[in-house]
Amino acid sequence: MNLNTNILKNLFFLGSTSIGDLSLAVEKSIPITTKGIKDLLKKGYIINLGLTDSTGGRKAYLYKADKNKLGYIISISIERKRTLIDVYNMDIEKVVDTVKIPLLITAENELLEEIVSAVENIKQQFGKSAFLGIGIICPGFVDAEKKINSSHLPDSPLYNVAGILEERTLLPTYIENDSTAIALVEKHFGKAKNSSHTLVINLTWGVGLGILINNKIFKGHKGFAGEFSHIPLADSNKLCRCGKKGCLEVEASLQTAIDYIEERLNAGEASILSTKDGPITYEQLVHAYNVGDQLTIEAIKKIGHMLGKGIATLIHILNPEKIILAGKGIVFGDIILSEVQSSIHLYCIPRLSDQTKLELSELKHDLTVAAASTLIEQIPKISLS
Repeated sequence: MNLNTNILKNLFFLGSTSIGDLSLAVEKSIPITTKGIKDLLKKGYIINLGLTDSTGGRKAYLYKADKNKLGYIISISIERKRTLIDVYNMDIEKVVDTVKIPLLITAENELLEEIVSAVENIKQQFGKSAFLGIGIICPGFVDAEKKINSSHLPDSPLYNVAGILEERTLLPTYIENDSTAIALVEKHFGKAKNSSHTLVINLTWGVGLGILINNKIFKGHKGFAGEFSHIPLADSNKLCRCGKKGCLEVEASLQTAIDYIEERLNAGEASILSTKDGPITYEQLVHAYNVGDQLTIEAIKKIGHMLGKGIATLIHILNPEKIILAGKGIVFGDIILSEVQSSIHLYCIPRLSDQTKLELSELKHDLTVAAASTLIEQIPKISLS
């Protein structure tokens, strides 16, 4: 791994940092790290911020990446119901308004063309040389090494969306599973920062899982570890989108909550959502919860209970130090947390569950930040020339 680009990667995640801390992060001696810092200073890629304040002992110089030198990151989050595109600098500051594209599953070619068009428009604003590359995250069976998402058929443009974007935009492009990327963000910026063994649950339209073992992302043999959605724990015979029955996702996702509410509404149940037009949206679900709609709260409790049952299984297998609930579902706060915790107590051996902390993420989980982090992880593979 190239030392200089490895230093730049760690400066993105660490922010302003001393040579001592950088040497630990890049796993090199202080003299070798110092040599890399001097080279990057000479080339203008980093900035010397001067001496840090000290409460005792020798003061250290702090360094950070020069956000005006390294270029911008185009960050793309392809979600199940929409796609978001943002542009960040190396200080994780947005530099353009978010581009939002509704995701129509039946129109994948059109989605690809809209993504390419949006990226080309962004390139025209800044010029091609202004960009470090493109980071993409999406749900599904993502092989980050081959840059493919095999949740889609090979003839789908979303199967090789990273390769197609790289070919058409001429920018280095990398792709990662969304839950793995969220775990990466929690590791560097969130509650997993000081924890060695952490599971990050991504509660959204499905139920994703990012795994941190010994403070490193664990992906398994082919990069597919963490398909929590499809553990066969559900009591329902409802068919999952994967084609199987009994998947956790059919009883423990936000889509499950919406399906349950709509089923009850059709049976005549009273709710603030009774007057809605068309399918219930995430925004409508959150509003109903915030005003205390009983049917919505009941639905959230139901998925929380089933999610806790699934998490109890993970605790038995992996014995994590910490479990972080993340994703769109954390907007339901204490209710989802307490229901999950109660279910863990019900299904998990106390000797194990008592040693595991369950917490809500404090990050906003702007998914395009996770996409930016996906690209930064690959900086050592990118030529800075």
